[in-house]
Amino acid sequence: MNISMTRAATCAFALCCLAGLRAQTVGPLDGLESKGKAVRIPFERQYPPDQTYAVVVRADLPTIPAKEAHESGFPIQVSDAGWKGPGSMFRAKPAGNLALGEVMKVEHIDYANDHVDLRLVSADPHEIVVDAGRPDRNKREQVVTLLTVPNVAELDQLIGRIDAYVRLFASLDAAREYARTIRDPQPTRRFTLGVVRRDGILVPIASYDNGHWFRRWPLPSSEREVPIGLGDIPADWWGVEGPTTKWTMWTPDNKPLPLQVTAPLAFGAHCLMNVGLRTDFRTNLPHPPLDQHHYPKDGVATTGSIPVEAVNVITADTVTWGSFERLIAPPVNQMELRHFSQLPWSALAQRSITPVKLEVLVLADGNAPDTMTAYFEASKRYAPQDRTVPDPCGVVTFAQGFAHRTLEGVGELDRTSRALVTDCSMWDVEFRKPMGVVRVEGSPIWIIEVSRWGGESYELVRVRETGVSVVLSIPGGSCGKIAS
Repeated sequence: MNISMTRAATCAFALCCLAGLRAQTVGPLDGLESKGKAVRIPFERQYPPDQTYAVVVRADLPTIPAKEAHESGFPIQVSDAGWKGPGSMFRAKPAGNLALGEVMKVEHIDYANDHVDLRLVSADPHEIVVDAGRPDRNKREQVVTLLTVPNVAELDQLIGRIDAYVRLFASLDAAREYARTIRDPQPTRRFTLGVVRRDGILVPIASYDNGHWFRRWPLPSSEREVPIGLGDIPADWWGVEGPTTKWTMWTPDNKPLPLQVTAPLAFGAHCLMNVGLRTDFRTNLPHPPLDQHHYPKDGVATTGSIPVEAVNVITADTVTWGSFERLIAPPVNQMELRHFSQLPWSALAQRSITPVKLEVLVLADGNAPDTMTAYFEASKRYAPQDRTVPDPCGVVTFAQGFAHRTLEGVGELDRTSRALVTDCSMWDVEFRKPMGVVRVEGSPIWIIEVSRWGGESYELVRVRETGVSVVLSIPGGSCGKIAS
């Protein structure tokens, strides 16, 4: 969409189509949690037992012959930091690794309270090397691996964790079709997203592969081994498309810039450290100290040829800002009522005369022509109860969420919009900065930086006609506690 069309759509969104803004059921931004065994029904509805197959999407997962597996197989425990095997005391020794693109049958799934076990048996005989010096002794047998995946959130998060290791399909034919193309370059259907810091460090945050979002790049930790050169980066840190030194950076004004990756390096991520990629990006903007928390990010980077659409950041001096602020006031007041018991008596007395002030408004095209989505943050700031204390601090009601202009021209507040009662320090608030939008499978995916006291993260938020949902959340660094 060109600039003039965007401005026209902006005005139409705020002035016309949000009239009579409707509030849907309010819930947390990442949806209701579905823990433990409660995920079984939706999981089996999507992946029926005895009909589900998996395609291996990395080449470092060990396995053992099915004849030696007994009931378990070679157990691999998945975590945010990667995976680990059972250790040297495990009776069966690995017979090599599963191959990239190998098709496995999901023979059994066990749903525990905090994890899900997937028993994977190869659909075809696997080449087992008995003696590297005697290829004539190689065997072809079925192999088995047990994937233990944490299950502490909703179905999408569980699938996202699994996607970093295997792709699930509801039929053997679908699995074989995907496996057939796994090594083919698909620039718009197989790519990785990253953020570019002002110092030129690129941090990969998420990969996409034919309908699947997942993360491979290591997360911040207290200790981290840093590869010496690009050739030393483990192959399975990258997306399915493989390692690359050529990226494209998309700036806030929607200008694509070629990026050349030159080396891996360590950088501070709040009180942790992580590995990033040094690039040739340079800017004249001021560089803060390297140890500054919430180090500025100057753009989104991509592999492949997927474009990143710019978001439209509305400023307070526009007609759109004032119109949206007036429209959002009734829903924000309604959300505040749900926290009535948390408001002190002084705030309750001022509630009807304390205005809702818009603080952030960002627009982007919706998932269909003539639709649009807005992200907003707003607040109601109350006077302090006791002005005699040093640095008096009043209560603040903080609201954030999304709103949509539908095909019918009706404005709707997304059901995930929410409010909380805090104080003027905003110590428990998560502020969101939309950085751009990629469009996959017809749906816009907002790339959002989330900042809070003592930490930051990233979210990929899918926009659909039914509302928004977080498809992937990526930790970006944190500190153990907030300094007093």
